[in-house]
Amino acid sequence: MLEGEADELKRVFVEGNPYLLGITMLVSLLHSVFDFLAFKNDIHFWNKNKSMEGLSAKSVVVSFIF
Repeated sequence: MLEGEADELKRVFVEGNPYLLGITMLVSLLHSVFDFLAFKNDIHFWNKNKSMEGLSAKSVVVSFIF
C-alpha cells in the first residue's frame, strides 16, 4: 500500500455510510461465491464430457474467450 492509500482507506471507513459499505461487502462476497461455483461447474462439465456431440464450435470458442 502506498502512503496515501492507507489514509484514503481509513477515510472511507470513518466517513462512509456503514449500510452501503455492508451491502457492498455482501454483494462482493456473493459474487465471489457464485464465480467459484460457476468455475467448478465448468471444470466438472469438461472433465465428464467424452465427446463434443451437441456442442457447436462457435459456442465453445465464445465460451473460451469469455
